Amino acid sequence: MLDETTHVPAPPSTLFDHGTRRAVVVTALAGLSSCILVSLLFMHIIFVALSPLCIRQSRAGGQDGERNFLRRQLGIFVVCLFLSDFIQSISGMIQIRWAAHGGVVDGTTCTTQAVTLLAGDLGTCIWNAVVATHTFLTIVLRRSMPRRLAAGLIVAGWLAVVVACIVGPLAIQTQSKGPFYGVTKEWCFITDPYADARLWIHYVPILVSAFVIFVLYTLVFLSLRGNIIADAGSIELRRRHPSSSSAVTDISNAQVANIARKMLWYPSSYVIIVLPISIVRLVSLGGKAKVPEWVWLLGITCLFLSG
Repeated sequence: MLDETTHVPAPPSTLFDHGTRRAVVVTALAGLSSCILVSLLFMHIIFVALSPLCIRQSRAGGQDGERNFLRRQLGIFVVCLFLSDFIQSISGMIQIRWAAHGGVVDGTTCTTQAVTLLAGDLGTCIWNAVVATHTFLTIVLRRSMPRRLAAGLIVAGWLAVVVACIVGPLAIQTQSKGPFYGVTKEWCFITDPYADARLWIHYVPILVSAFVIFVLYTLVFLSLRGNIIADAGSIELRRRHPSSSSAVTDISNAQVANIARKMLWYPSSYVIIVLPISIVRLVSLGGKAKVPEWVWLLGITCLFLSG
């Protein structure tokens, strides 16, 4: 018989069978790969920023462009995006613990996974939309973002993430429904009794961000091809003529197409990553169809690949 001082590990709140455990390992590897890649990118950014202090300017050479980029508004927004990806990747790596434990255990680690997942996803969708807006202003409208507006966006963006993470436990959580953050299937997130809050705090911002970046990058694509012209705040659609006098005529058609295709890779990949879990969650919210577990695991794996 155990005495009162004996420590007994908390049993898993959700037990995995063999197949589910292997699937959870895949989700953990997705989060781990994102964390490694984003960490390497941060190390590269730090090296580029500090290289003038360690390397003679004449030897810095090709890093001048990157260093100048990091000093611009867009560079700061992109760093905020990378930081959000890193925060989100932490939630993916916690899947390693659940796989090793054979199930999800409610507690501090579970809450940490829920908060980092929410904060990372919200930060990613916010900074994606900000980067898309800045790119649209620069390329399509040919305008620069005021410094005060850029600084305000940085403060407001991170403040929105913090408020979204604390509003649930402080203002929405009730004793009858239980904790706001907890076990949800093979990971931890906003619990099922707060499904409406989960929809509005998490999935609606993601879908809105995906829509915004798709529309704005489509306009950027059309602007690079010469299909739209911005003049005095208005946007005019037109057919692209080889003899166009716009700035894009200085670039060959092949170059313009190449640039446009590269710019569309990012928003396209982001939409592909966030849509599966969003669609699955919306379908399950309707309650008319039961979503198989492998579909849930596929959706969360795609989401953990954000980094």
